[in-house]
Amino acid sequence: MVADVQLWLDNPQTNFGWILVCNDETDGFTARRFGSREDTNNAPQLFIDYLPPPNLIDQVQISGNQFNLFFTAPSNQAFIVEFRNSLSPTNWQTLANVGPFPDDTRVLVVDPISQTRRFYRVRPN
Repeated sequence: MVADVQLWLDNPQTNFGWILVCNDETDGFTARRFGSREDTNNAPQLFIDYLPPPNLIDQVQISGNQFNLFFTAPSNQAFIVEFRNSLSPTNWQTLANVGPFPDDTRVLVVDPISQTRRFYRVRPN
């Protein structure tokens, strides 16, 4: 279902909706009905639960010859800390796998400085 909705968002011209069909249409009284906005007693409702991704990296610092990256990992969630040396479309490389932790945990990831430029990201695992 999620893939269909994303496809419709990306390509609205492909949105022809869904059709629900019984396996055996010879059985009587198997019809299902869906309300529409014209049906004031049974109008449909759409509920969307969305949790925006947290702003994970909240502090960075250079200490001596190392780069320190700080973030708070929410409880019961694992993360991957990745890097790459340019903004060109190269693959991200794993620097660290973090968590999950039973409670919200302040995390420090240390990377020895070996490049003049490096890009980092933290993503759920």
